[in-house]
Amino acid sequence: MLANGFEVINSYHNEFRVSERKLLDYWDLPRLLDKDIESSFGVALAMEALPRSEAKQYVALLGVNAVSAEDGTVVFLEHFSNIKKDLDRAGKVVLVVGLDKVVPTRAEAMFQAQCMGVFGTENIVLGIEPLPATTKSIDELELPSADGHRELHIVILDNGRRRMIDGKFRDLFLCIGCRACNKHCPIRHAFHAHDYIWTPKTYLTRFLSATEESVDVCLHCEACRLECPVDIDLPGLMWQAKLDLAARRGTSVSHKILGRPELLAKLGTTVAPLSNWAMRQNLVRIPMERVTGIDRRTTLPVFHVRTFKKRARKHE
Repeated sequence: MLANGFEVINSYHNEFRVSERKLLDYWDLPRLLDKDIESSFGVALAMEALPRSEAKQYVALLGVNAVSAEDGTVVFLEHFSNIKKDLDRAGKVVLVVGLDKVVPTRAEAMFQAQCMGVFGTENIVLGIEPLPATTKSIDELELPSADGHRELHIVILDNGRRRMIDGKFRDLFLCIGCRACNKHCPIRHAFHAHDYIWTPKTYLTRFLSATEESVDVCLHCEACRLECPVDIDLPGLMWQAKLDLAARRGTSVSHKILGRPELLAKLGTTVAPLSNWAMRQNLVRIPMERVTGIDRRTTLPVFHVRTFKKRARKHE
């Protein structure tokens, strides 16, 4: 971007000042849903009424939480104040609208955004990261004022959505984007690959759009399904995605090996303790990592000649 004359600033990250992340898991969260969250909703802005004297020569790229097909009302769920500032000051505003964010009426758009706030507040707190020391602010840039002329652009984003809505994964379009599925997810930190919060739903969607190579990180623990306020069966959809991939490409060697845990256990116990010694050697761990994907530094379970079943039979 710098080579093209642009500098990208994440105004969302610049809004909060977190020196140390103290909330790591859901059991550390305050009971935010017990508070009157909905009373903070309802701030309205009209683009034609925004002050032109404060407009600056930068482009604000904003994702839309919901938009009404009835009258074009655009709804944002704002956690801090960055969106309002961008709408107030940016010389150009670009709104990115996913097809799944378009709802029939203004009332439904408002309701969907409010549900995002109510069900997603606790998870958003978990997703806050310490502010990077190098983060820049738009206020720090010496930007000349715009000439008073402000532009509004709207990008309608398909990105495979129309193809998915008629297929097996159409239930993903029920998602209201609240991120509640991420709150109890035991591997949610594995989704945090960039500077925004990932969720199990994002992970699956990226796989379906060929952006992610697999969905093998998912443990199918059902936590996301239990938390989802609109009852999307994400674990079931993850399994369906895996089955479709296996039907197209066949079962990989690693899946064939790791998919037979009882056979592996029998082989390990048969030659224990020799198998335990072998599992500690790099000559075994390095090729095992390449074939199965198990990190060579992983602590593996110990094999025992006297298994639990043998002990149980002895004491029957």
